Amino acid sequence: MPRTARLALICSLLFFLVVWAFWPSVSNDFVNFDDNVYVSENAHVQAGLTWDSLGWAFTTLKAGFWNPLTWLSLTLDYQLFGLRAGGYHLTSLLLHATSTVLLFLLFRRMTGATWRSAFVAVLFGVHPLHVESVAWVAERKDVLSTLFWLLTLLAYVKYVELSGVTRREPGEGGLKSEMQGPESSIQSSAFSPPRLSILHPPSLVFYILALVCFACGLMSKAMVVTLPLVLLLLDWWPLRRFHLATPTDRDQAFGSDKSPARFQWAVLRSLLLEKVPFLVIALIAGVVTVFAQRSAGALRSTTRFPVPERLVNTILSYARYLVQTIWPSDLAVFYPYPKTFSAWAVVAATLLFLTVSIFVVRAWRTRPYLVFGWLWYVVTLLPVIGLVQAGYQSHADRYTYVPLAGLFAALAWSAHELTRRWRYHAPALFSVALLLIGFSVALTRRQIGYWFDSESLFRHTLSVTEDNSIIHYNLGLLLFRQGKTDEAIANFQAAVEIQPRYVDAHDNLGVALLQAGRPDAGIAHLKEAARLAPGRADLYYNLGIALGEQGQTAQAIGQFQEALQLNPGFAGAHSHLGDVLLQQGQVDDAIAHFRRALEIQPRLAEADCKLGIALLRTGQLDEALVHLQRALEIRPGFAEAHYNLGKALFKKGQDDETLAEFQR
Repeated sequence: MPRTARLALICSLLFFLVVWAFWPSVSNDFVNFDDNVYVSENAHVQAGLTWDSLGWAFTTLKAGFWNPLTWLSLTLDYQLFGLRAGGYHLTSLLLHATSTVLLFLLFRRMTGATWRSAFVAVLFGVHPLHVESVAWVAERKDVLSTLFWLLTLLAYVKYVELSGVTRREPGEGGLKSEMQGPESSIQSSAFSPPRLSILHPPSLVFYILALVCFACGLMSKAMVVTLPLVLLLLDWWPLRRFHLATPTDRDQAFGSDKSPARFQWAVLRSLLLEKVPFLVIALIAGVVTVFAQRSAGALRSTTRFPVPERLVNTILSYARYLVQTIWPSDLAVFYPYPKTFSAWAVVAATLLFLTVSIFVVRAWRTRPYLVFGWLWYVVTLLPVIGLVQAGYQSHADRYTYVPLAGLFAALAWSAHELTRRWRYHAPALFSVALLLIGFSVALTRRQIGYWFDSESLFRHTLSVTEDNSIIHYNLGLLLFRQGKTDEAIANFQAAVEIQPRYVDAHDNLGVALLQAGRPDAGIAHLKEAARLAPGRADLYYNLGIALGEQGQTAQAIGQFQEALQLNPGFAGAHSHLGDVLLQQGQVDDAIAHFRRALEIQPRLAEADCKLGIALLRTGQLDEALVHLQRALEIRPGFAEAHYNLGKALFKKGQDDETLAEFQR
């Protein structure tokens, strides 16, 4: 088969294998774990592609990130699919399958090793650890940023090729030199020096393209910030831009007055200078990300997570990801940060990390692919490994999306090296590869099933993790919305038992207990929530509603006033304070608060209805009718508004209309 046709066939097979493996995800729903923030409850995304949504995407720091291209991608999906979750899952799947093909083409272009490159790509495409990145709509930023990451690397490799540097290893294909002149006589495993060729017109185009793709990747997810370091890693292997083989070759290329030490520093300096624009872009993105995370309150202080604990968790996480790569079981959407660390686990993880590091470093001359794979894994995990703690998770499956490619490359080249002298080398490797791929596909499809809906995801996570207060809380919230109050209470209680200072769990537990007819216990939890977070207006608001429903109007007024002191623009607090004042007979004060609520939030049916009732008491029938009718326009099934509209019409002498409103 011609080479081009063979490559096209391999790319097609890779693409359709990944699509088939992940196809069940297209039937999955949104999950109430960030999907609501990104799509299902996001008014900006649901506005569709407009100039306003475009401006919002590039200016918002919602969810603690600046990722405008991710927002635009989701907005385009809404334009195409509305709120049909399958369309969003299909887009993520197609992006993932495309990245799989690009990963194959990248390694094939750099090394000339077709089947090893295909093996790396297929493991990347079907590994169960990548289910979270593909099957979770909120992680569109993973698959989109990785697509741009790979396009950046491909553009960079093309730039290196056009810069005229020989990088062809004996016995392999890979990039070919286009150099003309005296350097072209260097033979065998000798490599000519890297030259800064940014201003060379043919290579300039691809250098700029690499910078643009890198910027797009950062605008999708900031985790790709480590890419400049990965480019240096590629320069070392497999591009071999660091090396000249012998002093003779070196003298031929540079002249005899160049010492080896000076030559090596010149090489490194040239390569570092080449990466400066990438480093500048990465630095800017890093600063923006830290600002976004800080403004969202996502960065955790060293009081909450001390530096020694972070270092221990970092070592454990590197080891966990290795273990999960080999045996991907008990995968979960959220792994809680442990209260204590097992000394044995820490020692074992440290020994594993050091052993692997020492082994690959010692093999750097003879097996450079081991150093490449290990450093790719270690470096690309650095932004999310926990040294700077964002959120409450100890680690996450989605963080392995890019890093595992390095481990897969080390595995593929190691297997080839170890077996290349075997008599049945190819059949043996092919058989093992098929077993690994089949095993991965089976586990991937099973893992996708846990993402079918929110309840399946949360219950599975609780079955494979311990002391998971975040998931208990989210499951409780889901069950409460389904009307399963008792189950919701049990999960909220579990959350506060695990994390006694969990404010939202106390707050929602209080609301659920009130609905279950246990007002004393409910108010106690609402008070505890307000005590733990005295700066949150919504907690005083909820407590005020609970106290008002129990007839404790004076205390309720105090809570609503506290909420308004913290947030004067809180329309709901104005409306409920007006209601309590109305019950107290303070009609004029009540009317003032209702009007203020409607100034802040014009389509607040509750405020329109209550204002209408207050105006009825003062005899302002015509204005009362206006507000009661508007309340019904906003909320057609509003029984209290129909009833009071009937009273107003009765006072106007419109008996037929009065009877109709009472019947409604």
